[in-house]
Amino acid sequence: MTPRAQHGTGTNQYQRRGASHLRIDAAPWPDVSLIAQARDAIAQARDSDLDTSDPAYRRLPRDLELEARRGAAANPNSPPDTLERLAADNDSGVRRGVARNPTSPLDIMMRLAQDIDPIVRWGAARNPSSPPGLLGRLAADPDHEVRCYIAGNPNTPPSALEQLARDPNPDVRHALAGNPRCPSRELKKLLRDPDKRVRDQAASNPAPAE
Repeated sequence: MTPRAQHGTGTNQYQRRGASHLRIDAAPWPDVSLIAQARDAIAQARDSDLDTSDPAYRRLPRDLELEARRGAAANPNSPPDTLERLAADNDSGVRRGVARNPTSPLDIMMRLAQDIDPIVRWGAARNPSSPPGLLGRLAADPDHEVRCYIAGNPNTPPSALEQLARDPNPDVRHALAGNPRCPSRELKKLLRDPDKRVRDQAASNPAPAE
């Protein structure tokens, strides 16, 4: 029996605890004490500041270390200096967490809204604290999923929503049709959209159409 097979039961138990995306069975297999330290580090990252100078953090396997950084990036209690550091992380998932974090400082949000990786810009587009100006600029993003998130964000300014009502991608118009802040004039247009999904979504929108 291989070492991985010997630890198969333990892996499944750990995955059932909510960490199925962590590849803790990758070689070299970490010992039990290291896994416990990893859980503690990840929990701390999600609940408080992340101390990357802690020797226990530095001993974590790379995938668990990454999970700790992602937890800190999404944690609304992480202090600004931690978010500043994580906003420059090499992992786009970490940067996306910062971009979606409602307590991220505005200057960090503005920078991440221009990130080269669209999944980071998704975070900024979905952030309930993103200012209207930032959302308005992202309404012209080349990635249609970014535009979908902007179309569905109730904080997006009306002028941007009017622009998105004419988007060539039906998924974007569908997202807008479900936005309760969709301008009534645009909602009326979406009720006549060539895409049935868009028309149905517009018909279920609680906002009145002119």
